[in-house]
Amino acid sequence: IIRVIGRYWEEGKEEDYRVTLKAQCDNKTIERDLKVGKPGKLLTEVQIPTYKKARDIFDNEYSIDELCIKYGGLYGIPPQMLKGQMATESAIKTFNFNDGTSGSGFAPSYRYEPFTTQFDPVVNSLISQDNPFVVTNGSMGKPGSASVPSTSEHKHVSFVHYYETPKTIWDIVDDNSQLVNENNPSTYVYRYKTGKRKGCVKSNDYNIINTKYQEKLIEAENIYRYKMKEKSKELTQTQQIEVNDSARVALVKFLKHEWQVGGIKGLTNIYAQTRIASSYGLLQILYITVVNNRDYPISNNDRPENINDNSVGFDYMMKHLESKFGTNGFSLTKPDNWESTYKGRNKAPSFPKPGAGFEEALEVMFYKWNPGKKDENGNAIYHKLVLDNSKKFLPRR
Repeated sequence: IIRVIGRYWEEGKEEDYRVTLKAQCDNKTIERDLKVGKPGKLLTEVQIPTYKKARDIFDNEYSIDELCIKYGGLYGIPPQMLKGQMATESAIKTFNFNDGTSGSGFAPSYRYEPFTTQFDPVVNSLISQDNPFVVTNGSMGKPGSASVPSTSEHKHVSFVHYYETPKTIWDIVDDNSQLVNENNPSTYVYRYKTGKRKGCVKSNDYNIINTKYQEKLIEAENIYRYKMKEKSKELTQTQQIEVNDSARVALVKFLKHEWQVGGIKGLTNIYAQTRIASSYGLLQILYITVVNNRDYPISNNDRPENINDNSVGFDYMMKHLESKFGTNGFSLTKPDNWESTYKGRNKAPSFPKPGAGFEEALEVMFYKWNPGKKDENGNAIYHKLVLDNSKKFLPRR
């Protein structure tokens, strides 16, 4: 088996992607010329649904495969990897297509980050610099700045549509978590419904919430044991559920009234920066990333929400992804031995020193896109999720 690593295809440069293979044995040489062709589709044979098509924010139907193949060719990243990352990051929606069929596709995606990006130093810097899209008590941006796109201007936006009026952080967290109402969406925090963990809360994305809840859980159990004089005996399920719920109530009180980063105390008193502290697009890139690292313009007309326009935002996403590849001693534009200079990370989320090989190089790139995503053992997992998803979309004729 001979494996050729390189660009799959790039429009207008079809003749550039040729390679000559030579094999020699007993003074005989055999040569074969190979030409890299455009994939017909990105789909492993058994994969359903195909996620082949979608509709953009302007309700135009387009091919997800064609988008991945185009930008994969331009930037030298295998297109199935891009589709795998979309499957990891994007909201999935059922679309009605022009031929009368319907199917699942990756939707223009938006997500506000209340416990991380909201308090990022770059966000604080943008607020102090009077960024046009800072949310205040009475406004979604400074006078003269472009307004938040409505559902008629930007269609199909998911996980939720952009917030069009000012809200506090707690307003959004309360509506999109099960901290108070167990029947609410579990976008930020979910609540266990059965067993000895019933009443416990957990976040899949925000470790700070899990850490704080564990603190409250220890406090609640200590208080309960003191009151009930249960010093060493294991709590019954009923007793444990009562402790779990007490810890949840204490966490809610802390978040609403005591959380403090900077000068303002309590999430009920801090306005959510739902425009500048959010991620956008099929690969979910943060506004602060494209502004701070990729030179996205800051002007009254260059809205954060415009990143959800594929013709605007996708280049920024690809340039950032490419930069994560290049910072580890790799090159997408010249021959490479595919051995990373990255030494790995021992602290959680841990990431082992990569070995040689193209997949190892890609794993570092995707890990650095989202290094905070980890499993229950503290191991980084984002790269594994992307690569596992990419196997569903291998290029085919």
